[in-house]
Amino acid sequence: MDFSLRLKACCCLVIAIIGVVQFCMPASDRLSDQGCPDANPVAFVERTLLRPSTKLKRAELRQVLGVIGKLLVANNQADLEVLEFLGRQVAEVKTRKELQALLMPYVLLQVEINPESRVKIGPSESEVLRHKVDLEKGVAKRFLLQVDNHAGVTSTLNISAVDLSLEPPQTADWITAVVVNEAGISSKMSGQRLEYLVVELVAKQSGLKEVRLVGDAGQGTQDLGFRATADLLIDVK
Repeated sequence: MDFSLRLKACCCLVIAIIGVVQFCMPASDRLSDQGCPDANPVAFVERTLLRPSTKLKRAELRQVLGVIGKLLVANNQADLEVLEFLGRQVAEVKTRKELQALLMPYVLLQVEINPESRVKIGPSESEVLRHKVDLEKGVAKRFLLQVDNHAGVTSTLNISAVDLSLEPPQTADWITAVVVNEAGISSKMSGQRLEYLVVELVAKQSGLKEVRLVGDAGQGTQDLGFRATADLLIDVK
């Protein structure tokens, strides 16, 4: 064999071995020498930590990690260590049940869309959020919406707030609730069986009040029997 051909073959073999070693190394080791882009720590964590799961699609985990990152950054909790820790936990889950349990502390409402596209919502199973939600006056705070989508609906999810202290109950003017739609996250559902959206609450008045959150995915989608509502106790400092 010509010397140049042998040299070329050896170089290809070395490159292939390096590639295999890099692929087999833990992601955090492979990228430990890369700085975190200040403008987008979420992308850094996703690129560093996300691995395929045996039962969860990579796209599902990427969507969840992106949403969690946006949530933490908006709530001023997200330094790189927090994102890395939660990112590692997300990347290691094997089933949707494990993922739900991991993210429940961040979930404000659980949304279920039945096969007939009817929307039902309920309060979180989180021991903290199910009893009382703490807010600061005028300060936006974000929470997760856990969506169990049996119908594969891809429309926008809407959340509105109703003041229960009024007779009859009317739209609450002291608090706003909106499903966030911005770069990196959407208020539209993807149609996946399990996904997470972000809801943002902003209270304009201090005090302890009760609010009813109402959900729908378009006209005629609210669940029969008024089960598309969840009553929450809000403590605004």
